[in-house]
Amino acid sequence: MKSIMKLMVAFLFVYSHSIIAQTNEDYVMFLSLYLDPAPGKAVELVKGVKVHNQKFHAEGESKAYLWSIMSGPRSGQFVWVQGPVHYVTFDTDLTEEHNMDWEKNVASNCRKVHTIQMWRRSDTHSYNPDNEIVGDKVIARVFKLKSHSGAQEAVMDVILKIKEVCEAKNYNLARRVYTQEFRSETGENVSLIYPFESFTELETRRGLPPSFLEDYEAVHGQGSTAAFQEILDSNTNGWYDEVRIPVK
Repeated sequence: MKSIMKLMVAFLFVYSHSIIAQTNEDYVMFLSLYLDPAPGKAVELVKGVKVHNQKFHAEGESKAYLWSIMSGPRSGQFVWVQGPVHYVTFDTDLTEEHNMDWEKNVASNCRKVHTIQMWRRSDTHSYNPDNEIVGDKVIARVFKLKSHSGAQEAVMDVILKIKEVCEAKNYNLARRVYTQEFRSETGENVSLIYPFESFTELETRRGLPPSFLEDYEAVHGQGSTAAFQEILDSNTNGWYDEVRIPVK
């Protein structure tokens, strides 16, 4: 188990003192992975991640964050997110010190480390008035795409139309759109990130405002909501919300 974990760390994490080479850096991308705590080890896991992050992931492209998950299929687990990163960063090997510290403080407190993903933000599709990169509390709404050709393109076209409504109505919210760099076996390849400040907000809005369907028709014409719902139904197997709370 430890040898597998070591290989996973060595190939997929970023060495905290990497020297970033010249590259095209006009994109925002994050590496994420899930930490499933071993029974009775959740508190120790959080402590261990804090120690590890402070030592190896405190700044720059190596900076990492930890959220606890309170809804969705991975409720009770944690998501560890690093970035923004760029591909060139992964060309630098990690040190043995880093790998040993990860095993000691993080992996040893996990039942498993799983679902490593690379998420790139689509600024074309995102509505992000304050140009925020990393939020505090967020809803990650994950769409499960069907496997047929053109499914992701069709869903992204609907997402773009929703952005047009957000802009036309000047919504007071952020809606950042991410796609997976490497296709997921489960089809979970599109994610919408909705930041929120207070749980009280969720009493009236969990993503888009209550007036959204009416606003969509006003912007795109009568009957347009039925058309976009049909596109989503035809190209996805539904979606789920993952509410993430920062661990500080």
